[in-house]
Amino acid sequence: MKTNDLKVQRVFRHRLVSGFSLIETVLALGIMGLAITALLGLLPHGIEMSRKAANVSAMSRILDSVQSRLAMNSFAALKNLGATTLHYDDQGAVLEDGGDLTMTSYVVRVRPARSAPQAILPGSGAQEETLLCFSVDIAATANVNFSFDGAAKNAFDSMPLHIAPLVP
Repeated sequence: MKTNDLKVQRVFRHRLVSGFSLIETVLALGIMGLAITALLGLLPHGIEMSRKAANVSAMSRILDSVQSRLAMNSFAALKNLGATTLHYDDQGAVLEDGGDLTMTSYVVRVRPARSAPQAILPGSGAQEETLLCFSVDIAATANVNFSFDGAAKNAFDSMPLHIAPLVP
């Protein structure tokens, strides 16, 4: 009897240590499949957010570049400045006129603000003589001949830019 009891104990021990059942394995695979499906569902959203972040970052660099270009002019020359069109690459670096414009990712128009080329500060009804207002229109397009006037309002972003003379 002792030999048979010993065999039964070995069989039970072997069954208890043998591994996962088929139901446990299928359940684990099902949970893993749901998790992977959820992660793959988030992938397009993440790519879109990454693209938008890169776009905002490039537009910020473009606005800084435009501000630097305007600041290099004398304040008197800025008062007579007309509309200017510039081209930028996907990193927000300016593409010089006469250069290779096939790398254009952004078309930028800089012009004096239509409503008031000179700013009116709060609390004062008069125009401020030492502050000029510009409108910077940025279109994320590779079309070098993009027309801001004929485009829909949501086809480009428009940002105000204020320039004051440098005080020595």
